[in-house]
Amino acid sequence: MAVEDVTKRKQAPTTPLTNKLSPQLSSIRQSEVSCESSNVMFVPERYLLAGLLLFRLVNAFLIQTFFVPDEFWQGPEVAHRIVFGYGYLTWEWREGLRGWSFPLIFATSYKFLALFGVDTAKFLVVVPRLVQACFASCGDLFLYKLAVRRFGPQSGIWTLICYLISWFTIYCVTRTLTNSLETVLTTIALYYWPSTHIRDNDNSNEISKALSFAAFSCIIRPTAAIIWIPLCAMYLLSSPNKSLFIFKCIFPIGCLAMLWSLVANSWLYEKWTLVEVNFVKFNVINDMGTFYGSHPWHWYFTQGFPVVMFTHLIPFAFGVYKASPRQQNLAWLILWTIVVYSFLGHKEFRFIFPMVPLAMCYCGLFVSSQSDKKEKTSEGDLAAVLRPGWKTKIIVFFLAITNIPLALYTSTVHQKGTVDVMEYIQVESSKLRSNDDMSVLFLMPCHSTPFYSFVHRDISMRILECPPSDKPGYIDEADQFYMHPSLWLLEHFGNSSGHQEEVRLPTHIVLYNVLLPDISGVLGDFLYRECATFFHTHFPEGRIGSEVLVYCHQKAM
Repeated sequence: MAVEDVTKRKQAPTTPLTNKLSPQLSSIRQSEVSCESSNVMFVPERYLLAGLLLFRLVNAFLIQTFFVPDEFWQGPEVAHRIVFGYGYLTWEWREGLRGWSFPLIFATSYKFLALFGVDTAKFLVVVPRLVQACFASCGDLFLYKLAVRRFGPQSGIWTLICYLISWFTIYCVTRTLTNSLETVLTTIALYYWPSTHIRDNDNSNEISKALSFAAFSCIIRPTAAIIWIPLCAMYLLSSPNKSLFIFKCIFPIGCLAMLWSLVANSWLYEKWTLVEVNFVKFNVINDMGTFYGSHPWHWYFTQGFPVVMFTHLIPFAFGVYKASPRQQNLAWLILWTIVVYSFLGHKEFRFIFPMVPLAMCYCGLFVSSQSDKKEKTSEGDLAAVLRPGWKTKIIVFFLAITNIPLALYTSTVHQKGTVDVMEYIQVESSKLRSNDDMSVLFLMPCHSTPFYSFVHRDISMRILECPPSDKPGYIDEADQFYMHPSLWLLEHFGNSSGHQEEVRLPTHIVLYNVLLPDISGVLGDFLYRECATFFHTHFPEGRIGSEVLVYCHQKAM
């Protein structure tokens, strides 16, 4: 049904006063009927999805850099262990803090590759990101549909455009992070979630769909519940039939989700494990995440959200201002989520990624509001969007030239060395007759590189461990090494002139160039020579250098 037809039926009798206020009334009516215009789409859904899928596949191939360890160590690495029998499990898996549902997704794709005999290292690197690209394209489509339903068709297309050119979305959405899949699932769930609580019987089917996707997002990442607690509470309070909502929607879906989590995780952990309880106890009650860094309470407001949104922050602010009170519920949801996350000591940009699609709805609303009056008269006409006014052109051009170069730089250049070095290790390992002929020691901050999911060969690889602990005076292995690097090497390698034959030295050592001045003498004494160098970043900081170096033992060269 076209939006203008719905508006005509809802118009009040014409009076001189309504004639004077017609522009304002038209805007209000548009917002009121936006929920009924969810079927108004500029492009058929199947064609739009195909285009978005192609875009995200290109996006996935574009990613050549390292963002955070969880991208590899909590997804593909665990999946590799499930399917091929070897792979590194971090301390979280030993403590029962992680759910197996997320790596099982990639394990399924690995199993298919193995069944068809094409489980090469290159395919194992690419396929998980292609799987995530498929999820991401679905999230793009449902964001467009969400914006159309809540803000109108023209706002919907501009929301999608703003989201597609967002630097952080391009950089993050096709990475194998739980946050990326959580973002997709949250967007889909919010599309089905009703913006009005009038007809419970009519809404129950869509509410069930919304809660199903929400439950899956909570299984993938328990903190996703932060978004749904106020939504469910408000719906329950305003619903005339509370028992229907509880016993037909919340109770059965919640029980099925918890049952799946309990059975799947207990089966793979080989003991009864309720991951969600362990996760909340560790991260919320004990706040042990601060072991890996803490930030002040205002960090998400002063750094996190502004960096993630970047120049989109300007149209977002204006969009929230222009939104009607009924359209501001997503803004309140963004604020609620950021406030709750602010109470946790450990903060990261990716934690608030699910808020980015919601924020883009307001960017789309503002861009749409800058269209010429002639364009606004044809809300369902794609040509009106393809021929934007000069204000719209300036805004979109500004967003594009500030976001796309940054996305390209961070995706293809910044922090590239730790990925390239694993490709080098994989090539070197493929030349071996036996897995015992190669061993690698990573003298880097813990989890700085991908691991067996990139190498796909069961060679010996060792990293500096850094599990957290609440014991007083506890210092993890990585910190111990960086306190006295040369001494640590001598203790582990033995005396170069004495009993070095008793210790099997690694054939390869991987390190950042900033560490070289501290251990170059020891490396030379033990007959190590530089055999490869990889650019990493233009912005070295602390223990992270501008280059990743590989030192090879002379016997291995």
